[in-house]
Formats: sequence, structure tokens, C-alpha cells
Amino acid sequence: MFPKEASLKNVIVIKSVIRCFEMVFGLKVNFNKSKFGSIGLDGDHMERYENLLKCTLMNLPFTYLGLPIGVNPRRVESWKPIIARLKKNLSSWKSKVFSMVGRVCLLNFVLMSLPLFFLSFFRVPKSVGKQIISIQRQFLWGSKDGARGR
Repeated sequence: MFPKEASLKNVIVIKSVIRCFEMVFGLKVNFNKSKFGSIGLDGDHMERYENLLKCTLMNLPFTYLGLPIGVNPRRVESWKPIIARLKKNLSSWKSKVFSMVGRVCLLNFVLMSLPLFFLSFFRVPKSVGKQIISIQRQFLWGSKDGARGR
């Protein structure tokens, strides 16, 4: 993403900064694997910058550092990947035998780091918050499919 405005001058400056980085540190940036994008630019400018940088164009929505960028965080649909990832992480641990203290530690320190990371950026809708708490309770008390039990 361009930090300011995506002008030809800024694109050239960014490319030269990357080249300086390569020379100073002896590393090589793989532009074929790199992506760039800007919000509010027309397709002609983006294609020109894409050819200049030899990068692929990134469209909204996309994920940056695990965060969905370009989605509306107030919509429940935006939170579905987070809920799915939480359930996936929990399903791999459900077959393990943990004490109550072990399950609490796992929930607090390992599994809840994913939703907390998102919650530090976005306000969660109430229904999503209730769903996350429900998933936590089901894991903690050992219930399957919402049924009570151990």
C-alpha cells in the first residue's frame, strides 16, 4: 500500500528505496511474489505502476498481517474467517486430554490470541462476541455440538 498518494514519483521513490535496501543488506526482494495496491486509483494508473514495479496488483479485500483489510468489521460476515479459524484451532485440541486448568490456560494464552488480535483493531458485533464466548465454553466444558457434558 502506498503510504501517501500513489503518484508516479512516489512509485519510483519506493522502488529506489527497495533497491537501496537490497544493496545495503545484500538481500533480494522478489517482486514476482510482492503485491501492491492503492485505494481510489483508476485501473490505468494501477496497470502502469504494476508494470513499473513488476508486482501483482492487490484488490480489496485482502489480508495484511492476518487482518482483513477492506471489509466492514460491523458485518457478521466479516468475522466468519476468524470464527472458522478459532473452531479449526480448537478442533485440533479437542481430541487431547487436558485438565480443567490446562483447558483454561490453552483458551487464555494460546487460542484467544487470534480473536484478541482482531479485537484490538475492530469492535466486534455483539452476536459475534456471543458466538466466540459460546465456542470457548463448549471447549472448556468439553461439550460437543452445544450439548452439556464432559
